[in-house]
Order: sequence, then structure tokens, then C-alpha cells
Amino acid sequence: MRGIRKLINVSQVKKRIYHDELPEHLIERLRKLYPVVKDLFPDDSVEDWINDFKCDQYPEIEIVYWEEIVSKYLSETEDKDLTSKEKMEIWGKLISDSENACPLDVPSA
Repeated sequence: MRGIRKLINVSQVKKRIYHDELPEHLIERLRKLYPVVKDLFPDDSVEDWINDFKCDQYPEIEIVYWEEIVSKYLSETEDKDLTSKEKMEIWGKLISDSENACPLDVPSA
């Protein structure tokens, strides 16, 4: 007999927290990236965004990914008169491309 399947809302799933706190140098890097993220996702606070990185097993590696994505995003959007939709399309392509990229070396556990 199979188990019962139940659909749940993703927002109800508790995230595993690997780090109670992040080192200050990582928080500073995230705060530098946040204005770009805030422009795209205005409902997310900087505190919420930083807290999400506490759920990453290797937050520094994840921050490197974000730094690369934000850098590429800025190079494609700066000094251009783009609509919000156009900006989101560029952002979505960069995220999609990053998911298909080779991962950085992850420390072995």
C-alpha cells in the first residue's frame, strides 16, 4: 500500500538552518548586493534575504554565485531604459544560465 500524498504550500515548509549567524564579512557582501535584489523583489527585506543564506550549507559559495549574477545583470541593464518586465526577463535568463553552469568546488563533508 502506498503512502498518502498531500499537497502543501511551499511557504509552510521549514527550512533547515545550517548557521545561526553569518560572519560579518559575508553579511557586508550581501548588503552590497541587496539593492539590486530589492529592485527586482521589493517584498523581500534585507534581513529575510540574509536569513535565507543561513539555510545554505556553504553560504560563501552561494554568495559568489549571486555576486556573479548581479555583476552580469548590472552590465546588461546599466544605462538602459528598460521596463520592469524586461529587467525580470534578463534576471530570469541569468538565473537559468547559472543553474546550468558548472558548480564551484564544494568542500567535502
